[in-house]
Amino acid sequence: MHYRPFLDRFPERVAATAEALAAAPGGVAFHCAAGRDRTGLVSLLLLSLAGATPEEIAADYALSEERMTPVFTAMGRAEEAARQAAAYRAHATSPYAEMLKVARWFDGAAYLAAAGVPGTTVAALQARATGQARG
Repeated sequence: MHYRPFLDRFPERVAATAEALAAAPGGVAFHCAAGRDRTGLVSLLLLSLAGATPEEIAADYALSEERMTPVFTAMGRAEEAARQAAAYRAHATSPYAEMLKVARWFDGAAYLAAAGVPGTTVAALQARATGQARG
C-alpha cells in the first residue's frame, strides 16, 4: 500500500489538505476519481482525528473494496478490480490488513503538528471531524 510512503514523503500536501478542510465554511465533501486512494488518505486523517481505532479505520477503508468493481466498470476499466484483488492475494494481504498497518502507525494530530500545522488548525479540524461546534 502506498499510504505510508506518501505520508512520509509529502507531509506538506497532507498539511495543505488539512488546513483547507479546517478553514472551509459549511460542510465539506471530499472525493477523488474512484473514491479510494486520495479519499482514503483524507479519511485516515479525519478518522484518526475523530478518535477512531485503527480497526475502525481499516474497516471503513475495506468497505471500498466491494464497491470498486462497479466504479472501475463505469470508468471503462472493468479488469482493474480483479487485478487489484489478485495483487493483494499474491502478497497474502488485503485492503483491511494494509490499512490497519498504516492506521496503527498514524496519529493524525501528531502528524499534522510535525508537518507544521498550527495547533489551532488541528483543533478546528478535530472539532469538524467529531461534529463539535467550532469556536
